[in-house]
Amino acid sequence: MIKVKGYDTLYRDRASGAIINKDRMGAQAAMERYELREVQSDRISALEDKLSRVEMLLEKLIEK
Repeated sequence: MIKVKGYDTLYRDRASGAIINKDRMGAQAAMERYELREVQSDRISALEDKLSRVEMLLEKLIEK
């Protein structure tokens, strides 16, 4: 493997050309941050849907 210039933990695989991160803890932390963002995004979407339904119900109540 060839070390990537300017990065202590990144290496390029000679056969495939892929960049490999040798910092397992850093890679794990990045994956956890990504998964947390996904969960938060899903929660926000669900809350937006619920809020939209509440708004529709309130509009119906106001009409009556």
